[in-house]
Amino acid sequence: VQTRLAEHYCLRYAKCPDFRKFYREELRQRKDLEFPPEANLLSVGFRSVKEDAAARCANSFFEALTRKTPKGVSAIEPHPDVVAKLRDKYRFTVLMKGKSSETLLKCYHKAIKAVSRNRGVIVTMNPDYSPSVFL
Repeated sequence: VQTRLAEHYCLRYAKCPDFRKFYREELRQRKDLEFPPEANLLSVGFRSVKEDAAARCANSFFEALTRKTPKGVSAIEPHPDVVAKLRDKYRFTVLMKGKSSETLLKCYHKAIKAVSRNRGVIVTMNPDYSPSVFL
């Protein structure tokens, strides 16, 4: 394995191997970052053949979301996906985080109604319900 992070805990525990220590460390970090299973995530994707259309729709959604977001829900500004262009479509994502998946879905529905939809932009929503599985 080639890496610049040879001392990363994942690699340290893979060398041992000590699954229990890895699991405890991973859960600790997820708790600190409020990632599953500590919280729920909801990813909202925007894709279009026109980069500016996808970005504009993602920004509009984020603005509507931040105006109507209850306490305990946060969102990360729109950003290009890891693969920013795939199959001739530009892709942007807004990541939402909160304790309750139901609250995240309600926030999503309120914000998406406030967005003026562009016919050329496809919106996808990917909820993560994993916390109930692990708790």
